[in-house]
Amino acid sequence: MAEDVADKNVLVVTTDNFKETLDQHKYLLVEFYAPWCGHCKNLAPEYAKAADVLMEEKSEIRLAKVDATVESSLAQQHEVQGYPTLFFFKDGKKIKYNGNRDADGIVRWLKKKTGPIYVSVESSEQLEKLKNENDVVVLGLFRDLDQATPKDFIAAAEEVDAVTWALVNNPEVAAGLKIEMENIIMYKKDSDAEEFKGWMTKENILKFARIFALPLINEFTQENAPKIFGSDVKTHLLLFIGKKDEENFNKGVAALKKVATEFRMEMLFIYVDMDDEQNERLAEFFDIKKEDKTNVRIIKMEESDMKKFRPNFEEFNEENLKKFVGDFVDGKVKQHFKSEDVPEDWDAKPVKVLVGKNFDAVAKDPKKAVFVEFYAPWCGHCKELAPIWDKLGEKFQDDKNVVIAKIDSTANEVEDVAIRSFPTLIYFPAGENKEQIQYSGERGLDALANFVTSGGKGMGKSEGVTEELQDDEGDIDAGDEAKEDKPRDEL
Repeated sequence: MAEDVADKNVLVVTTDNFKETLDQHKYLLVEFYAPWCGHCKNLAPEYAKAADVLMEEKSEIRLAKVDATVESSLAQQHEVQGYPTLFFFKDGKKIKYNGNRDADGIVRWLKKKTGPIYVSVESSEQLEKLKNENDVVVLGLFRDLDQATPKDFIAAAEEVDAVTWALVNNPEVAAGLKIEMENIIMYKKDSDAEEFKGWMTKENILKFARIFALPLINEFTQENAPKIFGSDVKTHLLLFIGKKDEENFNKGVAALKKVATEFRMEMLFIYVDMDDEQNERLAEFFDIKKEDKTNVRIIKMEESDMKKFRPNFEEFNEENLKKFVGDFVDGKVKQHFKSEDVPEDWDAKPVKVLVGKNFDAVAKDPKKAVFVEFYAPWCGHCKELAPIWDKLGEKFQDDKNVVIAKIDSTANEVEDVAIRSFPTLIYFPAGENKEQIQYSGERGLDALANFVTSGGKGMGKSEGVTEELQDDEGDIDAGDEAKEDKPRDEL
């Protein structure tokens, strides 16, 4: 089997040798990638490093990759919707990979899926070795494993792959460790041990493992973004603050730490360096400018979209931050939708220009059928569609019952409309109860026009997902930092 020089321990899989490769390897992790995909490029060195580690350990686990742009039939067979997509095959049975995208995370996830759920600890020496070899160890100490609490502990261990789970079932071993039985302790490198407090239910143990495994506050960087946004904790507070002004930075982080200490079990606390050019696009997505005093956002990531919450205070300080977080936890903060001002000439041309502030009035007008393009100014495929969309507007400009419109989704957000890629085309038919019909057909003028005249019923021939979702460089909206495994170029 051919292998790349740069990643010699990563198998190269094709449609022709896929079945043969599965038959040869009991455990196989397969990455479906695209050469143009920015996130695939970021993953490549970590993926190769993980393969090297497993080979050095003489593991049965092997890593493989498939160029989905070449092996398109194989990608379609496995319903690949975006890049990179990773599947783990255990004795030929497939499961979706949902671990971190760094080498350590990949190796840890794979070992968890192929080994025991937890390590049985029989001595203090064994525990010390375990702590030295792993970043995070969660140790449970229980006399009777048939009771509800240890069963909940083991059930939690099955769900969280980011930590190493260990268990003591012998009171004499616990005495040697100087820890009481019926207890849960978390050990982290370069940090004090954390003792579980509260009712030991599966839900609470899961929350404890997921939240306390990460630092009290986390810095957002390109390197640790997958670990932060790939976390099982889906509510995050982000503080945008520059490091160059040391006095202001230290003051801001100190306030963040104090509030994080009180509300740690509710969300992750993250700061973003506004002086780092790599973070400009993230700040833009959250409508944050360097001169802004209101430089805090809470995000809540759900299955289909991300909700953003903006504080109403004018000055960032510990008191205001604490109130904002407390109000959010109590359900008193409304979701924030950003919007540009309505242009004076928004309806001067055949294609109407929508923003957040005029979207409902136009798109949800029960007397009109409205076809909207949700685009990003930097998106290559949006630029290709632009002249065709203008012609579509001209075609229907004299039809009083039809509106062709566009909205810049990087500068405007709309309630109840989840945009996951660019361009997204949504048809809102006339009527009181407006439904959303997403167009997935060809991007030619005739196909689009037929879709409109059919009242949103004729989709035409599908173009496929992957090609239409990449931009000029193969990367997708910076706002997707917090989302994974969607039909687009992945994080």
